[in-house]
Amino acid sequence: MNAAVSAFSSQPTRSAALLRAAGAFRALHDPRKMYLGKAQRHALAGLQRLAADGCGGVGLLTGAPGLGKTLLRGALHQSASVERCAVVAVETALLGFDDLLLEILSQLRGERVLPAELPGRYERIAELKAALMSQVVASGRHLLVLCDDAEQLDPATLEAIGALGNLCSERQAFVVPVFIGQPSLRQKLARLPGLRQRIGGHFTLAALEPDETRHYLEHRLRGAELALPEVLEPALAGRIHVASGGVPRVIDTLCRHLLRHAGDQGQPRATVASLDACRLQLLEPGAGPVPGFPGH
Repeated sequence: MNAAVSAFSSQPTRSAALLRAAGAFRALHDPRKMYLGKAQRHALAGLQRLAADGCGGVGLLTGAPGLGKTLLRGALHQSASVERCAVVAVETALLGFDDLLLEILSQLRGERVLPAELPGRYERIAELKAALMSQVVASGRHLLVLCDDAEQLDPATLEAIGALGNLCSERQAFVVPVFIGQPSLRQKLARLPGLRQRIGGHFTLAALEPDETRHYLEHRLRGAELALPEVLEPALAGRIHVASGGVPRVIDTLCRHLLRHAGDQGQPRATVASLDACRLQLLEPGAGPVPGFPGH
């Protein structure tokens, strides 16, 4: 009887741990908490060098969805040397080139610049030159422009952004664009030889290797003050890697669901059965948004 009471009383604790573990795999927005695999470390280090140089040409970061491009952009933004460069980050998929100029100016000024203030492209470029000289170049710096979702831009806008690198003096470039996008961005650039020749550094993100997936799981659980063996049975890390293809976003989705499933089932840890049940649920037609599972 005492053993039964003990087992019953420990059930809420086990479930609470699994729910806390599931919360550790929420969508991540803070670059300081991201896990850097080998490809991510290489890309970040290379982009940091290009950002600090200022005369190394246009930067390019590509990778499939879910590999952490936007988080890496944030990490680059946060780590950029304020003595070497000023930084603006723009969601280019939402803007044409003329609106992009207003967004850059707004971030440089620290206040919104309205279209009526600078109605034409000529006025906006002239104002950008003036702002660069007074707020950036005067202190020996250059402007790093991080353009996310760049694969959605039309060729003319891509070339116009790249041409901002022509704003320079005999000693330094005033603007260093960095394009961030999915692999289709490389195909667009292949048809733009003038812009392609400006690329000074191209970095490609890759999925996590099996050992990196395990380290990723440990990293995310550490944020909830949990260890991997506390919430996942030993064989599960390898199965999660196969099911997710090593894509961090898919790993997060799987882990949130399988940990909640295990908690609902009253299990002490998530099991392979939890993973199989969640894969079927997530892939069931009509069940809502479906992440990709390369190993399924």
